[in-house]
Amino acid sequence: MDYNGAIMEYKKAELEFEKDTNFTMLGLINTRLGEIYEKTYEDENITIERYSKAAQYFKLAKDSLRTADSYKSLGRQFMFTTRRDSAEFYLKRAISYMPQSLIGSDIVADNYYLLMNVLIYENKLEEAKAIGLLQRKHCNPDINNALAEIYIKTDKPDSALILYNDYKSSWTELDKLI
Repeated sequence: MDYNGAIMEYKKAELEFEKDTNFTMLGLINTRLGEIYEKTYEDENITIERYSKAAQYFKLAKDSLRTADSYKSLGRQFMFTTRRDSAEFYLKRAISYMPQSLIGSDIVADNYYLLMNVLIYENKLEEAKAIGLLQRKHCNPDINNALAEIYIKTDKPDSALILYNDYKSSWTELDKLI
């Protein structure tokens, strides 16, 4: 739990791997630094900078999964700020970088779920609904939860109830809304 010590060691490692231009390691180092800054609530701009650098390095390493994960981290970081348009941008980017072999997986569904939440918050309900309906075939409870929230917000409680009954074992917050 020595965050300052960890930051110093990661920065030393970063200097070493910059010499070798080991893009994967540089991406991993920046990911960890972003996580540390995020956990310690340091300057959010540093967190964003580190996740951005990680994405750039993973792109150079041609590692699409880690690039997508870096963009997801950026999107998640922007969700907590007033810059939700940036959250939307980076979450869409994360989805676009996901390897085709993972389509339909929980990893991809989580990206869609986060994006739907941003869109719901921005009151872009039709766009969020379209995403949810396309993703519904993968039977992810979080996607269905977001869809049900959209139906409640658009005065379609019967549709929300149908989704709720299909997946109620995994929901908690939706109970209160219904």
